[in-house]
Amino acid sequence: MAIVVTRARGGARDQLRKYRVLVDGIEVGRVGQGETLSHEATEGEHTVQLKIDWGASAAYRFTLSSDESAYFACAPGGNAPLYAVTAGRDEYIELAPAAGPVEPWDVPGQLRSQRPVGLAVTFFGGGALLIGGVIWHLTGLAKKADAVVTITGFFLTLAAMIVFRLAERHANRNRQDNYNG
Repeated sequence: MAIVVTRARGGARDQLRKYRVLVDGIEVGRVGQGETLSHEATEGEHTVQLKIDWGASAAYRFTLSSDESAYFACAPGGNAPLYAVTAGRDEYIELAPAAGPVEPWDVPGQLRSQRPVGLAVTFFGGGALLIGGVIWHLTGLAKKADAVVTITGFFLTLAAMIVFRLAERHANRNRQDNYNG
């Protein structure tokens, strides 16, 4: 019986750093980019979680029976950098159960999230409106419109952060439910 964690290859975030692997709250090793860690475990209920500094993954609870192994894949989370180190620190690392052994280049697609692309487009679109409003205000080009544009940019950016945060929570909850269910 073993708990096996495979970390995806590629990506710039945390490229040179290793994630601490915790089984039942105790560090059992570290896994770097493109590496796999195998930890012998006893029969029964366990949790697995990854951590790096202040960031972490969701904790997965599962039960191992005799002659059974639990496989997990991990990758840097899909959060925007500022969000990932503040409110989203518990989803800084994505961790998902796998049906069997995983090669570092075959980490499931949901861990190589496309959410950052949507978030970036919306976030920078709102940021562009915000900057445009500030420029209009400073130059006096549109005295009545600058406040509207600035406020719209702010709320568009804020809404993007909230929507994608809720989508990530929903996706993580579904992955946990699918594994436990």
